[in-house]
Amino acid sequence: MPDVKSKLIEILYLIEERPGMLFPKRDFQYTDLKNFLMGYLMCLDDVSSSSYNIDFSKWLSNKTSLLWTEYIYILANEDDKKAIDILLNEFKGFVDSL
Repeated sequence: MPDVKSKLIEILYLIEERPGMLFPKRDFQYTDLKNFLMGYLMCLDDVSSSSYNIDFSKWLSNKTSLLWTEYIYILANEDDKKAIDILLNEFKGFVDSL
């Protein structure tokens, strides 16, 4: 299997620089990104026998006990644009820590 960290870096690049390849709407919402990323991580979990969704939540656990999807949305005051920015920033930190 390819290096997981490099795959996560690649998907972050696509989300930020080429979102039209992943999302049909130009103005995608936090829910679209959250669902995509959760599904992508679940797929990685299945093929690599790991738990990246849980690991990301644990990585954030020093800040909250909520699941990462809810924590980020609350942190953004339920503002989709802010939630997307926060998610991408936090997920970059998580990927860097791998």
